[in-house]
Amino acid sequence: MWSVWTLPPDGRAARLWPKRWRTLISRTWEASLEEQDLQKQIHRSLMGLGVRHRIVLIRRFGMDGQEEETLSAVSKELGVSREQVRQLQEGALDLLRQHTELR
Repeated sequence: MWSVWTLPPDGRAARLWPKRWRTLISRTWEASLEEQDLQKQIHRSLMGLGVRHRIVLIRRFGMDGQEEETLSAVSKELGVSREQVRQLQEGALDLLRQHTELR
């Protein structure tokens, strides 16, 4: 009898797994690929924005491994008011919406 730690040498391991495990692994793999594709699309869209718009979105929404930041934190870093950061954020989101509508 084969255990989890010792698999049959003839490659029958996948057939020994219950069908629901194989299905779960397949769905997880597909979801991972879809997430990677979505991240690539987001990255491409962000690269189409100006530097300030891009920085505001990345910092405000915690993208690229960044933590989400408040309007105050972003405004201090950019040297502008919180209201200007809010306006940059709204402007960037509007540009992204227009970009996706054109597709």
